Amino acid sequence: MTSVGEPADHARVVTVGALGPGAPLGAAPFSSRGPTVDGRAKPEVLSPTGSAVPSGSAFAGTSAAAPHVAG
Repeated sequence: MTSVGEPADHARVVTVGALGPGAPLGAAPFSSRGPTVDGRAKPEVLSPTGSAVPSGSAFAGTSAAAPHVAG
């Protein structure tokens, strides 16, 4: 069963998952993952989930992983 929905399941979309803790490295449990309906693996890229911001709160999860890759 897949947890990747539209538009992330499109062939021309690169998906970013959050890097999970520990070894071996893999997607965090909360990251969506494939395969897609047509069998492609998703996400294509895993990224760190973020860090503390100046206010002291954490910016983490897939919301932080995607900007890491875009930067």
